[in-house]
Amino acid sequence: EFKNNILINNVYTIKNSSGELVSDGLIGTGSTLVVNDIEYTLIVKGDLNGDGSVDLADLAKIYNYYLGKTKLNGYYYYAADVNKDTSVDLADLAKIYNFYRKKINKI
Repeated sequence: EFKNNILINNVYTIKNSSGELVSDGLIGTGSTLVVNDIEYTLIVKGDLNGDGSVDLADLAKIYNYYLGKTKLNGYYYYAADVNKDTSVDLADLAKIYNFYRKKINKI
């Protein structure tokens, strides 16, 4: 869906977080968009493992971060800050939980 919404007349490439070209499928946090030799790193709100979806694995990551058992670094930290208040806290955990449980339809 993301690729269909890019309105540019330039050649672009999208690579996943491992550097492999993406031609279809999900685009996750840590993927890169290259346009005119300029590289942009993509952040998908709530996608804390870079697989392009917000699921139980992401919920577990933010829960363990909240408990102090793990760290979130770089773009994954920004992906976890779903309410954009510059900190990852219980409010972000609750929002990801509610999205996962389909109590809300948008993060």
